[in-house]
Amino acid sequence: ISGIDLISEYPTASIQAPAGSYLILPVVTMNIYAVMIGNIEFKSSNSTWYLNNSEINAKISELNFYKYETKDYVEIGEEFEYTLEVYFPKYPTNATNKIFYIKDVIDNGITFSGFSSIEVEVDETKVAVLEDGRILDEDEKELGNISIEGQEMTINFNVDNIISDRLYIYYKAKLNNSASIGVDNKNKNTATLTYSNDPYWYKYNNTNSGKPCWYIRFRNI
Repeated sequence: ISGIDLISEYPTASIQAPAGSYLILPVVTMNIYAVMIGNIEFKSSNSTWYLNNSEINAKISELNFYKYETKDYVEIGEEFEYTLEVYFPKYPTNATNKIFYIKDVIDNGITFSGFSSIEVEVDETKVAVLEDGRILDEDEKELGNISIEGQEMTINFNVDNIISDRLYIYYKAKLNNSASIGVDNKNKNTATLTYSNDPYWYKYNNTNSGKPCWYIRFRNI
């Protein structure tokens, strides 16, 4: 079914269609769906032909993305830690569009501590983060790569090499002399997950900010 809007009444979606076999590829959704095939067939009973409704149980990969920090109040020059908790979807094996990356942007009052402070954990096991930003598992398969440019950190994931459903990223930062001061100061940090929710076309990508931004305040002593 291509280019057809389904009638959605959670938790089901439906469409009226002629008899036939249909390949269903949901797009423009918050979740990622496996490919589905539906058959609407004529059947006979007592010399009468009729059409039965066809029902499909969709296989869905839900997206979850969370961000935490270890401290609410820190001093200038004091280091603190962020945590990203990322849940990975299961794309169809023949999917051609598997965009999945996190972009983390910090205000000028915060400075990333660099690659040496980054740790990645998969299934309670720490994996290697190299100086060039590559993330390698124990078999040296590349799970993704990290780049830091000024106030922006980008983490691109290779979902084909990630078997686990969940991954943690720990990284550190410091408040610098440009941090805003006062009770209501806001040294903002925003992380956004971008992912392809249509596994076959590059037209459709979705964003999920989890908790859209974090503020770090500091003590003036």
